[in-house]
Amino acid sequence: MTTLDDKILGEKLQYYYSSSEDEESDHEEEENASKTIRDQEALDVELDYSADGSSVNTGPKGVINDWRKYKQLENEQRVEQQKEMERLIKKLSMTCKSHMEEEADRQKQKELQDKIAGK
Repeated sequence: MTTLDDKILGEKLQYYYSSSEDEESDHEEEENASKTIRDQEALDVELDYSADGSSVNTGPKGVINDWRKYKQLENEQRVEQQKEMERLIKKLSMTCKSHMEEEADRQKQKELQDKIAGK
């Protein structure tokens, strides 16, 4: 007869030994091996510490520091985007002609064609 604890926790199979049980346990170990994480380093949690020795993301000070870093990175990205935009504007303005320049070129082409046709 089993006790209530054995029913709740399950039977204690380590007290019994059977030759057929040994074969099944090898198969069960292979199945369990694929389901469990063997690498303990993956389970270890590393905490980052700031220069003053306090943990980085805890409490109001950590939140304020994170917000400051976020704003600083946001400003740096904005400045970088502005520089990139200015660089593109300069590059494209040098390679593109304005509408007036195109009209002047067309006028010159007409004059050259008239001179060639007039000879």
